[in-house]
This record gives sequence, C-alpha cells and structure tokens, in this order.
Amino acid sequence: MIFWVSRPRQSLVRLTSVLTIFCLTASLASAAESQPHWMINEGAWFGEVASCFGFSVAETAQRWRKLQAAAASSVLTGPELRRFFTTLAILTQHAQSTPADAATALQIFETGFIQGHLTTVDVRTLNVYLPGARALMAQGLGGKPEQLESVSNAGALLTSVAAVALGSQVEKLVTAQGQGSTQCGLWSGSAPTPPPDSTKGGMPTKPLGTSKVEQYIASIKSVDDVKRRIRDALDEDCGTGACVDVNASEICDLVAALDVRVDYQITGSFTSVDPKTGIAKPQPTIPVSQSDIKLMKLIFSQCKPTNYQYWKFDRLLHVVYTPSTKEIAATIRKAVGTKTQ
Repeated sequence: MIFWVSRPRQSLVRLTSVLTIFCLTASLASAAESQPHWMINEGAWFGEVASCFGFSVAETAQRWRKLQAAAASSVLTGPELRRFFTTLAILTQHAQSTPADAATALQIFETGFIQGHLTTVDVRTLNVYLPGARALMAQGLGGKPEQLESVSNAGALLTSVAAVALGSQVEKLVTAQGQGSTQCGLWSGSAPTPPPDSTKGGMPTKPLGTSKVEQYIASIKSVDDVKRRIRDALDEDCGTGACVDVNASEICDLVAALDVRVDYQITGSFTSVDPKTGIAKPQPTIPVSQSDIKLMKLIFSQCKPTNYQYWKFDRLLHVVYTPSTKEIAATIRKAVGTKTQ
C-alpha cells in the first residue's frame, strides 16, 4: 500500500528532517577518535579512500568533485560531506561491492542532492548495489526500513538527512567491529593487521607502521589493473596543479606497488633465493611478462623527486611522474593505451 502524506504533514516532515540533520551531524562528528586524515593531507586521503572504493586515485578525486558540486546547495558540505564520502567507501568495502556498484551509489546521491530528496526507487536501488544500506539508513533515523520508504514515498526524505543517517550508522558499525583506525582515511590512529592477501614473495606480510601502504600494495591485482589505473591518471582532464600533482604521484606509487607484487623485478632488487641453487630468483605473487617489466622500468625511470605542493603530503619531498622527453611520454601513453597519444 502506498503511503500518502498530506501537504501540512509533508511540510512538518521536512522541518523535522532539517532539525534531525543537525543532531545527526553532531553525533557523527563526535564519533571520530582522532583527527580525520583529510584535514592533514588531502592527497593521502584520496589514496586511502580509493583503495576502499576500488577506484584509481584520479577517479576517486574526480568522483569526489562531482559529489561536492552536486551537494553545493545542500546543508551537507565541507568536512561532513567528506566524512560521508568516506563512509560510502567503507560500506563498499564492507559489503564487498564492486567499483561499478560504488559508482552507481554515488550517482544516486549526486542526483538526490540536486533534486533535494531521495525516492523509494533510489533507496531500493542503493540497497541493491550496497547491501544493507537501506536498513542502516533507517536505523540512523530511528525507524524501520518500511517507515523509511513511507517517508521517501512522500518525497520527504531529504538527501542530506539520508546521507548523514547512513554515514553515522556505518561509523558505528566500523567502531563496533574494531576497524576504526585508519579505515579508508576516516580516522588516523594505530595500524591494524594488513589484509590477508600476501604481497611479498608469496609470504604473508607483517603489520607496518603505516598499514595503508600494505593495503595499497594488496590492492594491486594484476599488471593490466596497473596499466588501467595509469591510463586513467594520464587521461584525466586536470584543471589544477593539485590534480596534476596527485595523478603524477599516483603513477609512481602504482609502479612501486607493482614492484613489490612481482618481487622487485622492476627495480631489480628482488631478494628471494632458490633454496636448491642459492641463486637469487624472483617469486612474484602475480604474473608479469618481461615486456611489461621493461615498460614499468621505463615508467619508473621517469619518476623524480619534487617538493611541488609539498603541503599536500606527509613529507617535504615526494615522487612524481615527469617524462624527460615528449618521445618517452608518447611511448608510455601508447603502451598503456591512453585516449590521446
């Protein structure tokens, strides 16, 4: 049965929603255990969020800007919108959804922010791509899924209210499961155990001081995946120096992470030894051809240290992809299959 709400009652629901968002926002903000990473380093935050969404850093930055633009006229902006974006990344990882699923969910919220509210179809579709989202959103509003749909049927489910309600419950879920520290860039804190996916010479890795590095390395699933992410970074139409710098750093990070996955064959410093002969022999955890190693060596040779826009990084110097010649740049673009050569 369709739930209909009269005009006076609909207005009351909207007013209640506006008041609710301020309460939810305050609750959500107080849930953090320490300073959010994005307030320290936006470039690093993109990298952490990207690993949870399954996007490249360049695509993550692009999708963030689209969501930011869509929500510009809403009451959910600034730090709280960033927090919501991060909680969507966490939910994507928790629900084991794909990057395509996450992209659809983000599109639903982008459209919702522009229209001002979410429809029942939006809520149900969101639950398909991010299983559990509907129930979490309802819990965040203190009701049941059926009540949530009654409000959305009336056109009174404000997107900002829905976003904060969902985000607050995702944070509670993460905290309850002991995953609060450095979870997709949401909090800074102690390092959790790295993912079970092994990254070094076929052997499980031990926790490091910066577990996000281990997570980033483990996100490399194949050479083709690295090529795609490099292609995305090179193809992005950047309008600012910050965008160019983040993408250039991402290219070098991808090759460096791949180097670990293929047992340091790119840098030539592999340490695995054949127990029978005692001779150093690489033991990659993902397959790689000699032609791909040659290409990655060429790309890595174009990575150079710089202090450009140093304030976006944890250290004064960082490494960026800077081709020495146009010919080298063209060769690399052709090899990874960019749109423009």
